[in-house]
Amino acid sequence: MPFYTIHPIVMGTKAFDKSMMTYQYGQVQEYTIPIYCRLIKGGKKNLLVDTGEMTPIQSE
Repeated sequence: MPFYTIHPIVMGTKAFDKSMMTYQYGQVQEYTIPIYCRLIKGGKKNLLVDTGEMTPIQSE
């Protein structure tokens, strides 16, 4: 049975209104979260899994 390791990799960040994550508390405050992908290593192949945003990330 192969042994697997999972490595989170930050691919970027996204900033939005904090109230979207705190049930309307902290409106107009900017909140930044990391956008990740995962590298799964093990067996005969490595897998890169994109778990990020559905919409493009805009840089300022």
